Amino acid sequence: MKALSAFLLGATLLTGAAHAKGPNMVFIAPGLGHERCIAQLEPIVNQFTQTAVRGDRLPIHDGNTMLEIAVFSAPDSKLYDKPAPQRLQRTNADQAKMLIAFCKQSTAQEPSLNFTEGLRFGGNNRPAPGSVNYLFIGPPKVIDPKALDVAMRGGLVPEDGHLLVTRDESIYGAKGESKLLSGIRVHFAVSGDDWSVSAAHKESVERFAAHSVAQRGGDFRSFEDDINTVLKRIETGAQNRLSYRPLSFTDHKLAMVDYSAPRASNVNIFERDLTLEPLAKADLETPLDNVSIGISWTCMCDADLLVTPRADAPPLYWNNTATADGRFLKDYRTANARHGFETVVLTRPVKLSELMIAVNLYSGDVPEGLSGKIRIAVDDRTFESPFRVPASNGNRAKGINHIIQWRGAPNEHWTLIDPAVVTLGGQEG
Repeated sequence: MKALSAFLLGATLLTGAAHAKGPNMVFIAPGLGHERCIAQLEPIVNQFTQTAVRGDRLPIHDGNTMLEIAVFSAPDSKLYDKPAPQRLQRTNADQAKMLIAFCKQSTAQEPSLNFTEGLRFGGNNRPAPGSVNYLFIGPPKVIDPKALDVAMRGGLVPEDGHLLVTRDESIYGAKGESKLLSGIRVHFAVSGDDWSVSAAHKESVERFAAHSVAQRGGDFRSFEDDINTVLKRIETGAQNRLSYRPLSFTDHKLAMVDYSAPRASNVNIFERDLTLEPLAKADLETPLDNVSIGISWTCMCDADLLVTPRADAPPLYWNNTATADGRFLKDYRTANARHGFETVVLTRPVKLSELMIAVNLYSGDVPEGLSGKIRIAVDDRTFESPFRVPASNGNRAKGINHIIQWRGAPNEHWTLIDPAVVTLGGQEG
């Protein structure tokens, strides 16, 4: 808190260049905790007071509510034709107090930053003509109380389909907003990596943030842990030279991918050695731990796995990725092809005789029908069997309510797979 305290006391700061070099608008996540909040805001305030000149403004907003916390400004007076740090300190003393009060109220919790609404707010409230820089501070995890079913809690990340629809269809929707951020450079200072569950999770969030900006016509410039690194990039106009896996424009499913999903083994289910000895028939009626189910296919189509551990249990699939019984996990084998695997990991004991496994041909044209492989893992034992869906094209999961309620295939686009066929090695269950 030294810098903000010094600011209030009118301490001498170094004089910078003859224009403000920092961001034009800042959004900071609440819930960072007092010291962490201050540590993020100190260098921003310092940069503004050292470089701001006549007419410069710096609004700072709550990154969830978009409410204005403080606005630092250099008055429209010839006294500010050149940077005047000490005078700016006195002029903006009340604004500094507001920032300190905000940080004092920022009790440590699961921080969230509604960057989607921040992008909309910034696009509709551009502070100056021409190119401007917006800075988002804190863990880039959208947790909207009005849409908790698609909150980015834990390791959850929205799939591409959320960006391809309207705001009415998804809180992340960017359809119809393609020019909203024209001329706006967007930067993220994510305040470390303790918010992410894995490197893959962090990379996926960065990709989603980058496409959230690009789909609205903005220029995604920074995604860094350190605030000072981001401020230097803003000051120098550094470009983002990274490239991200393109959006899948054929996938409009409003699903979430869970990067925190537990796995039955440290080795992916499709990289494990197969078990030659089948299960005993008695195992079908015995509650088994560490069960996971995965499907693999090779056509350029979208197949979906749906699993219910027992008749009264909610299903695990792309639109319901976490229940008390387990998690649904979806990955891709290549960057943008639709062949890959989908896995359900069960975290409670399950009887294979009560397990329902269904596969749907969701989208794509497959004249010969969908063929693939299913694997069921029980602890370190892994079993594999082929499966087939006879339909020649997708039906976008029509009939899903029927299959959940009645546990029967409602049309040719669905196939039920008997766990006994997979795990007993051709024996009758």
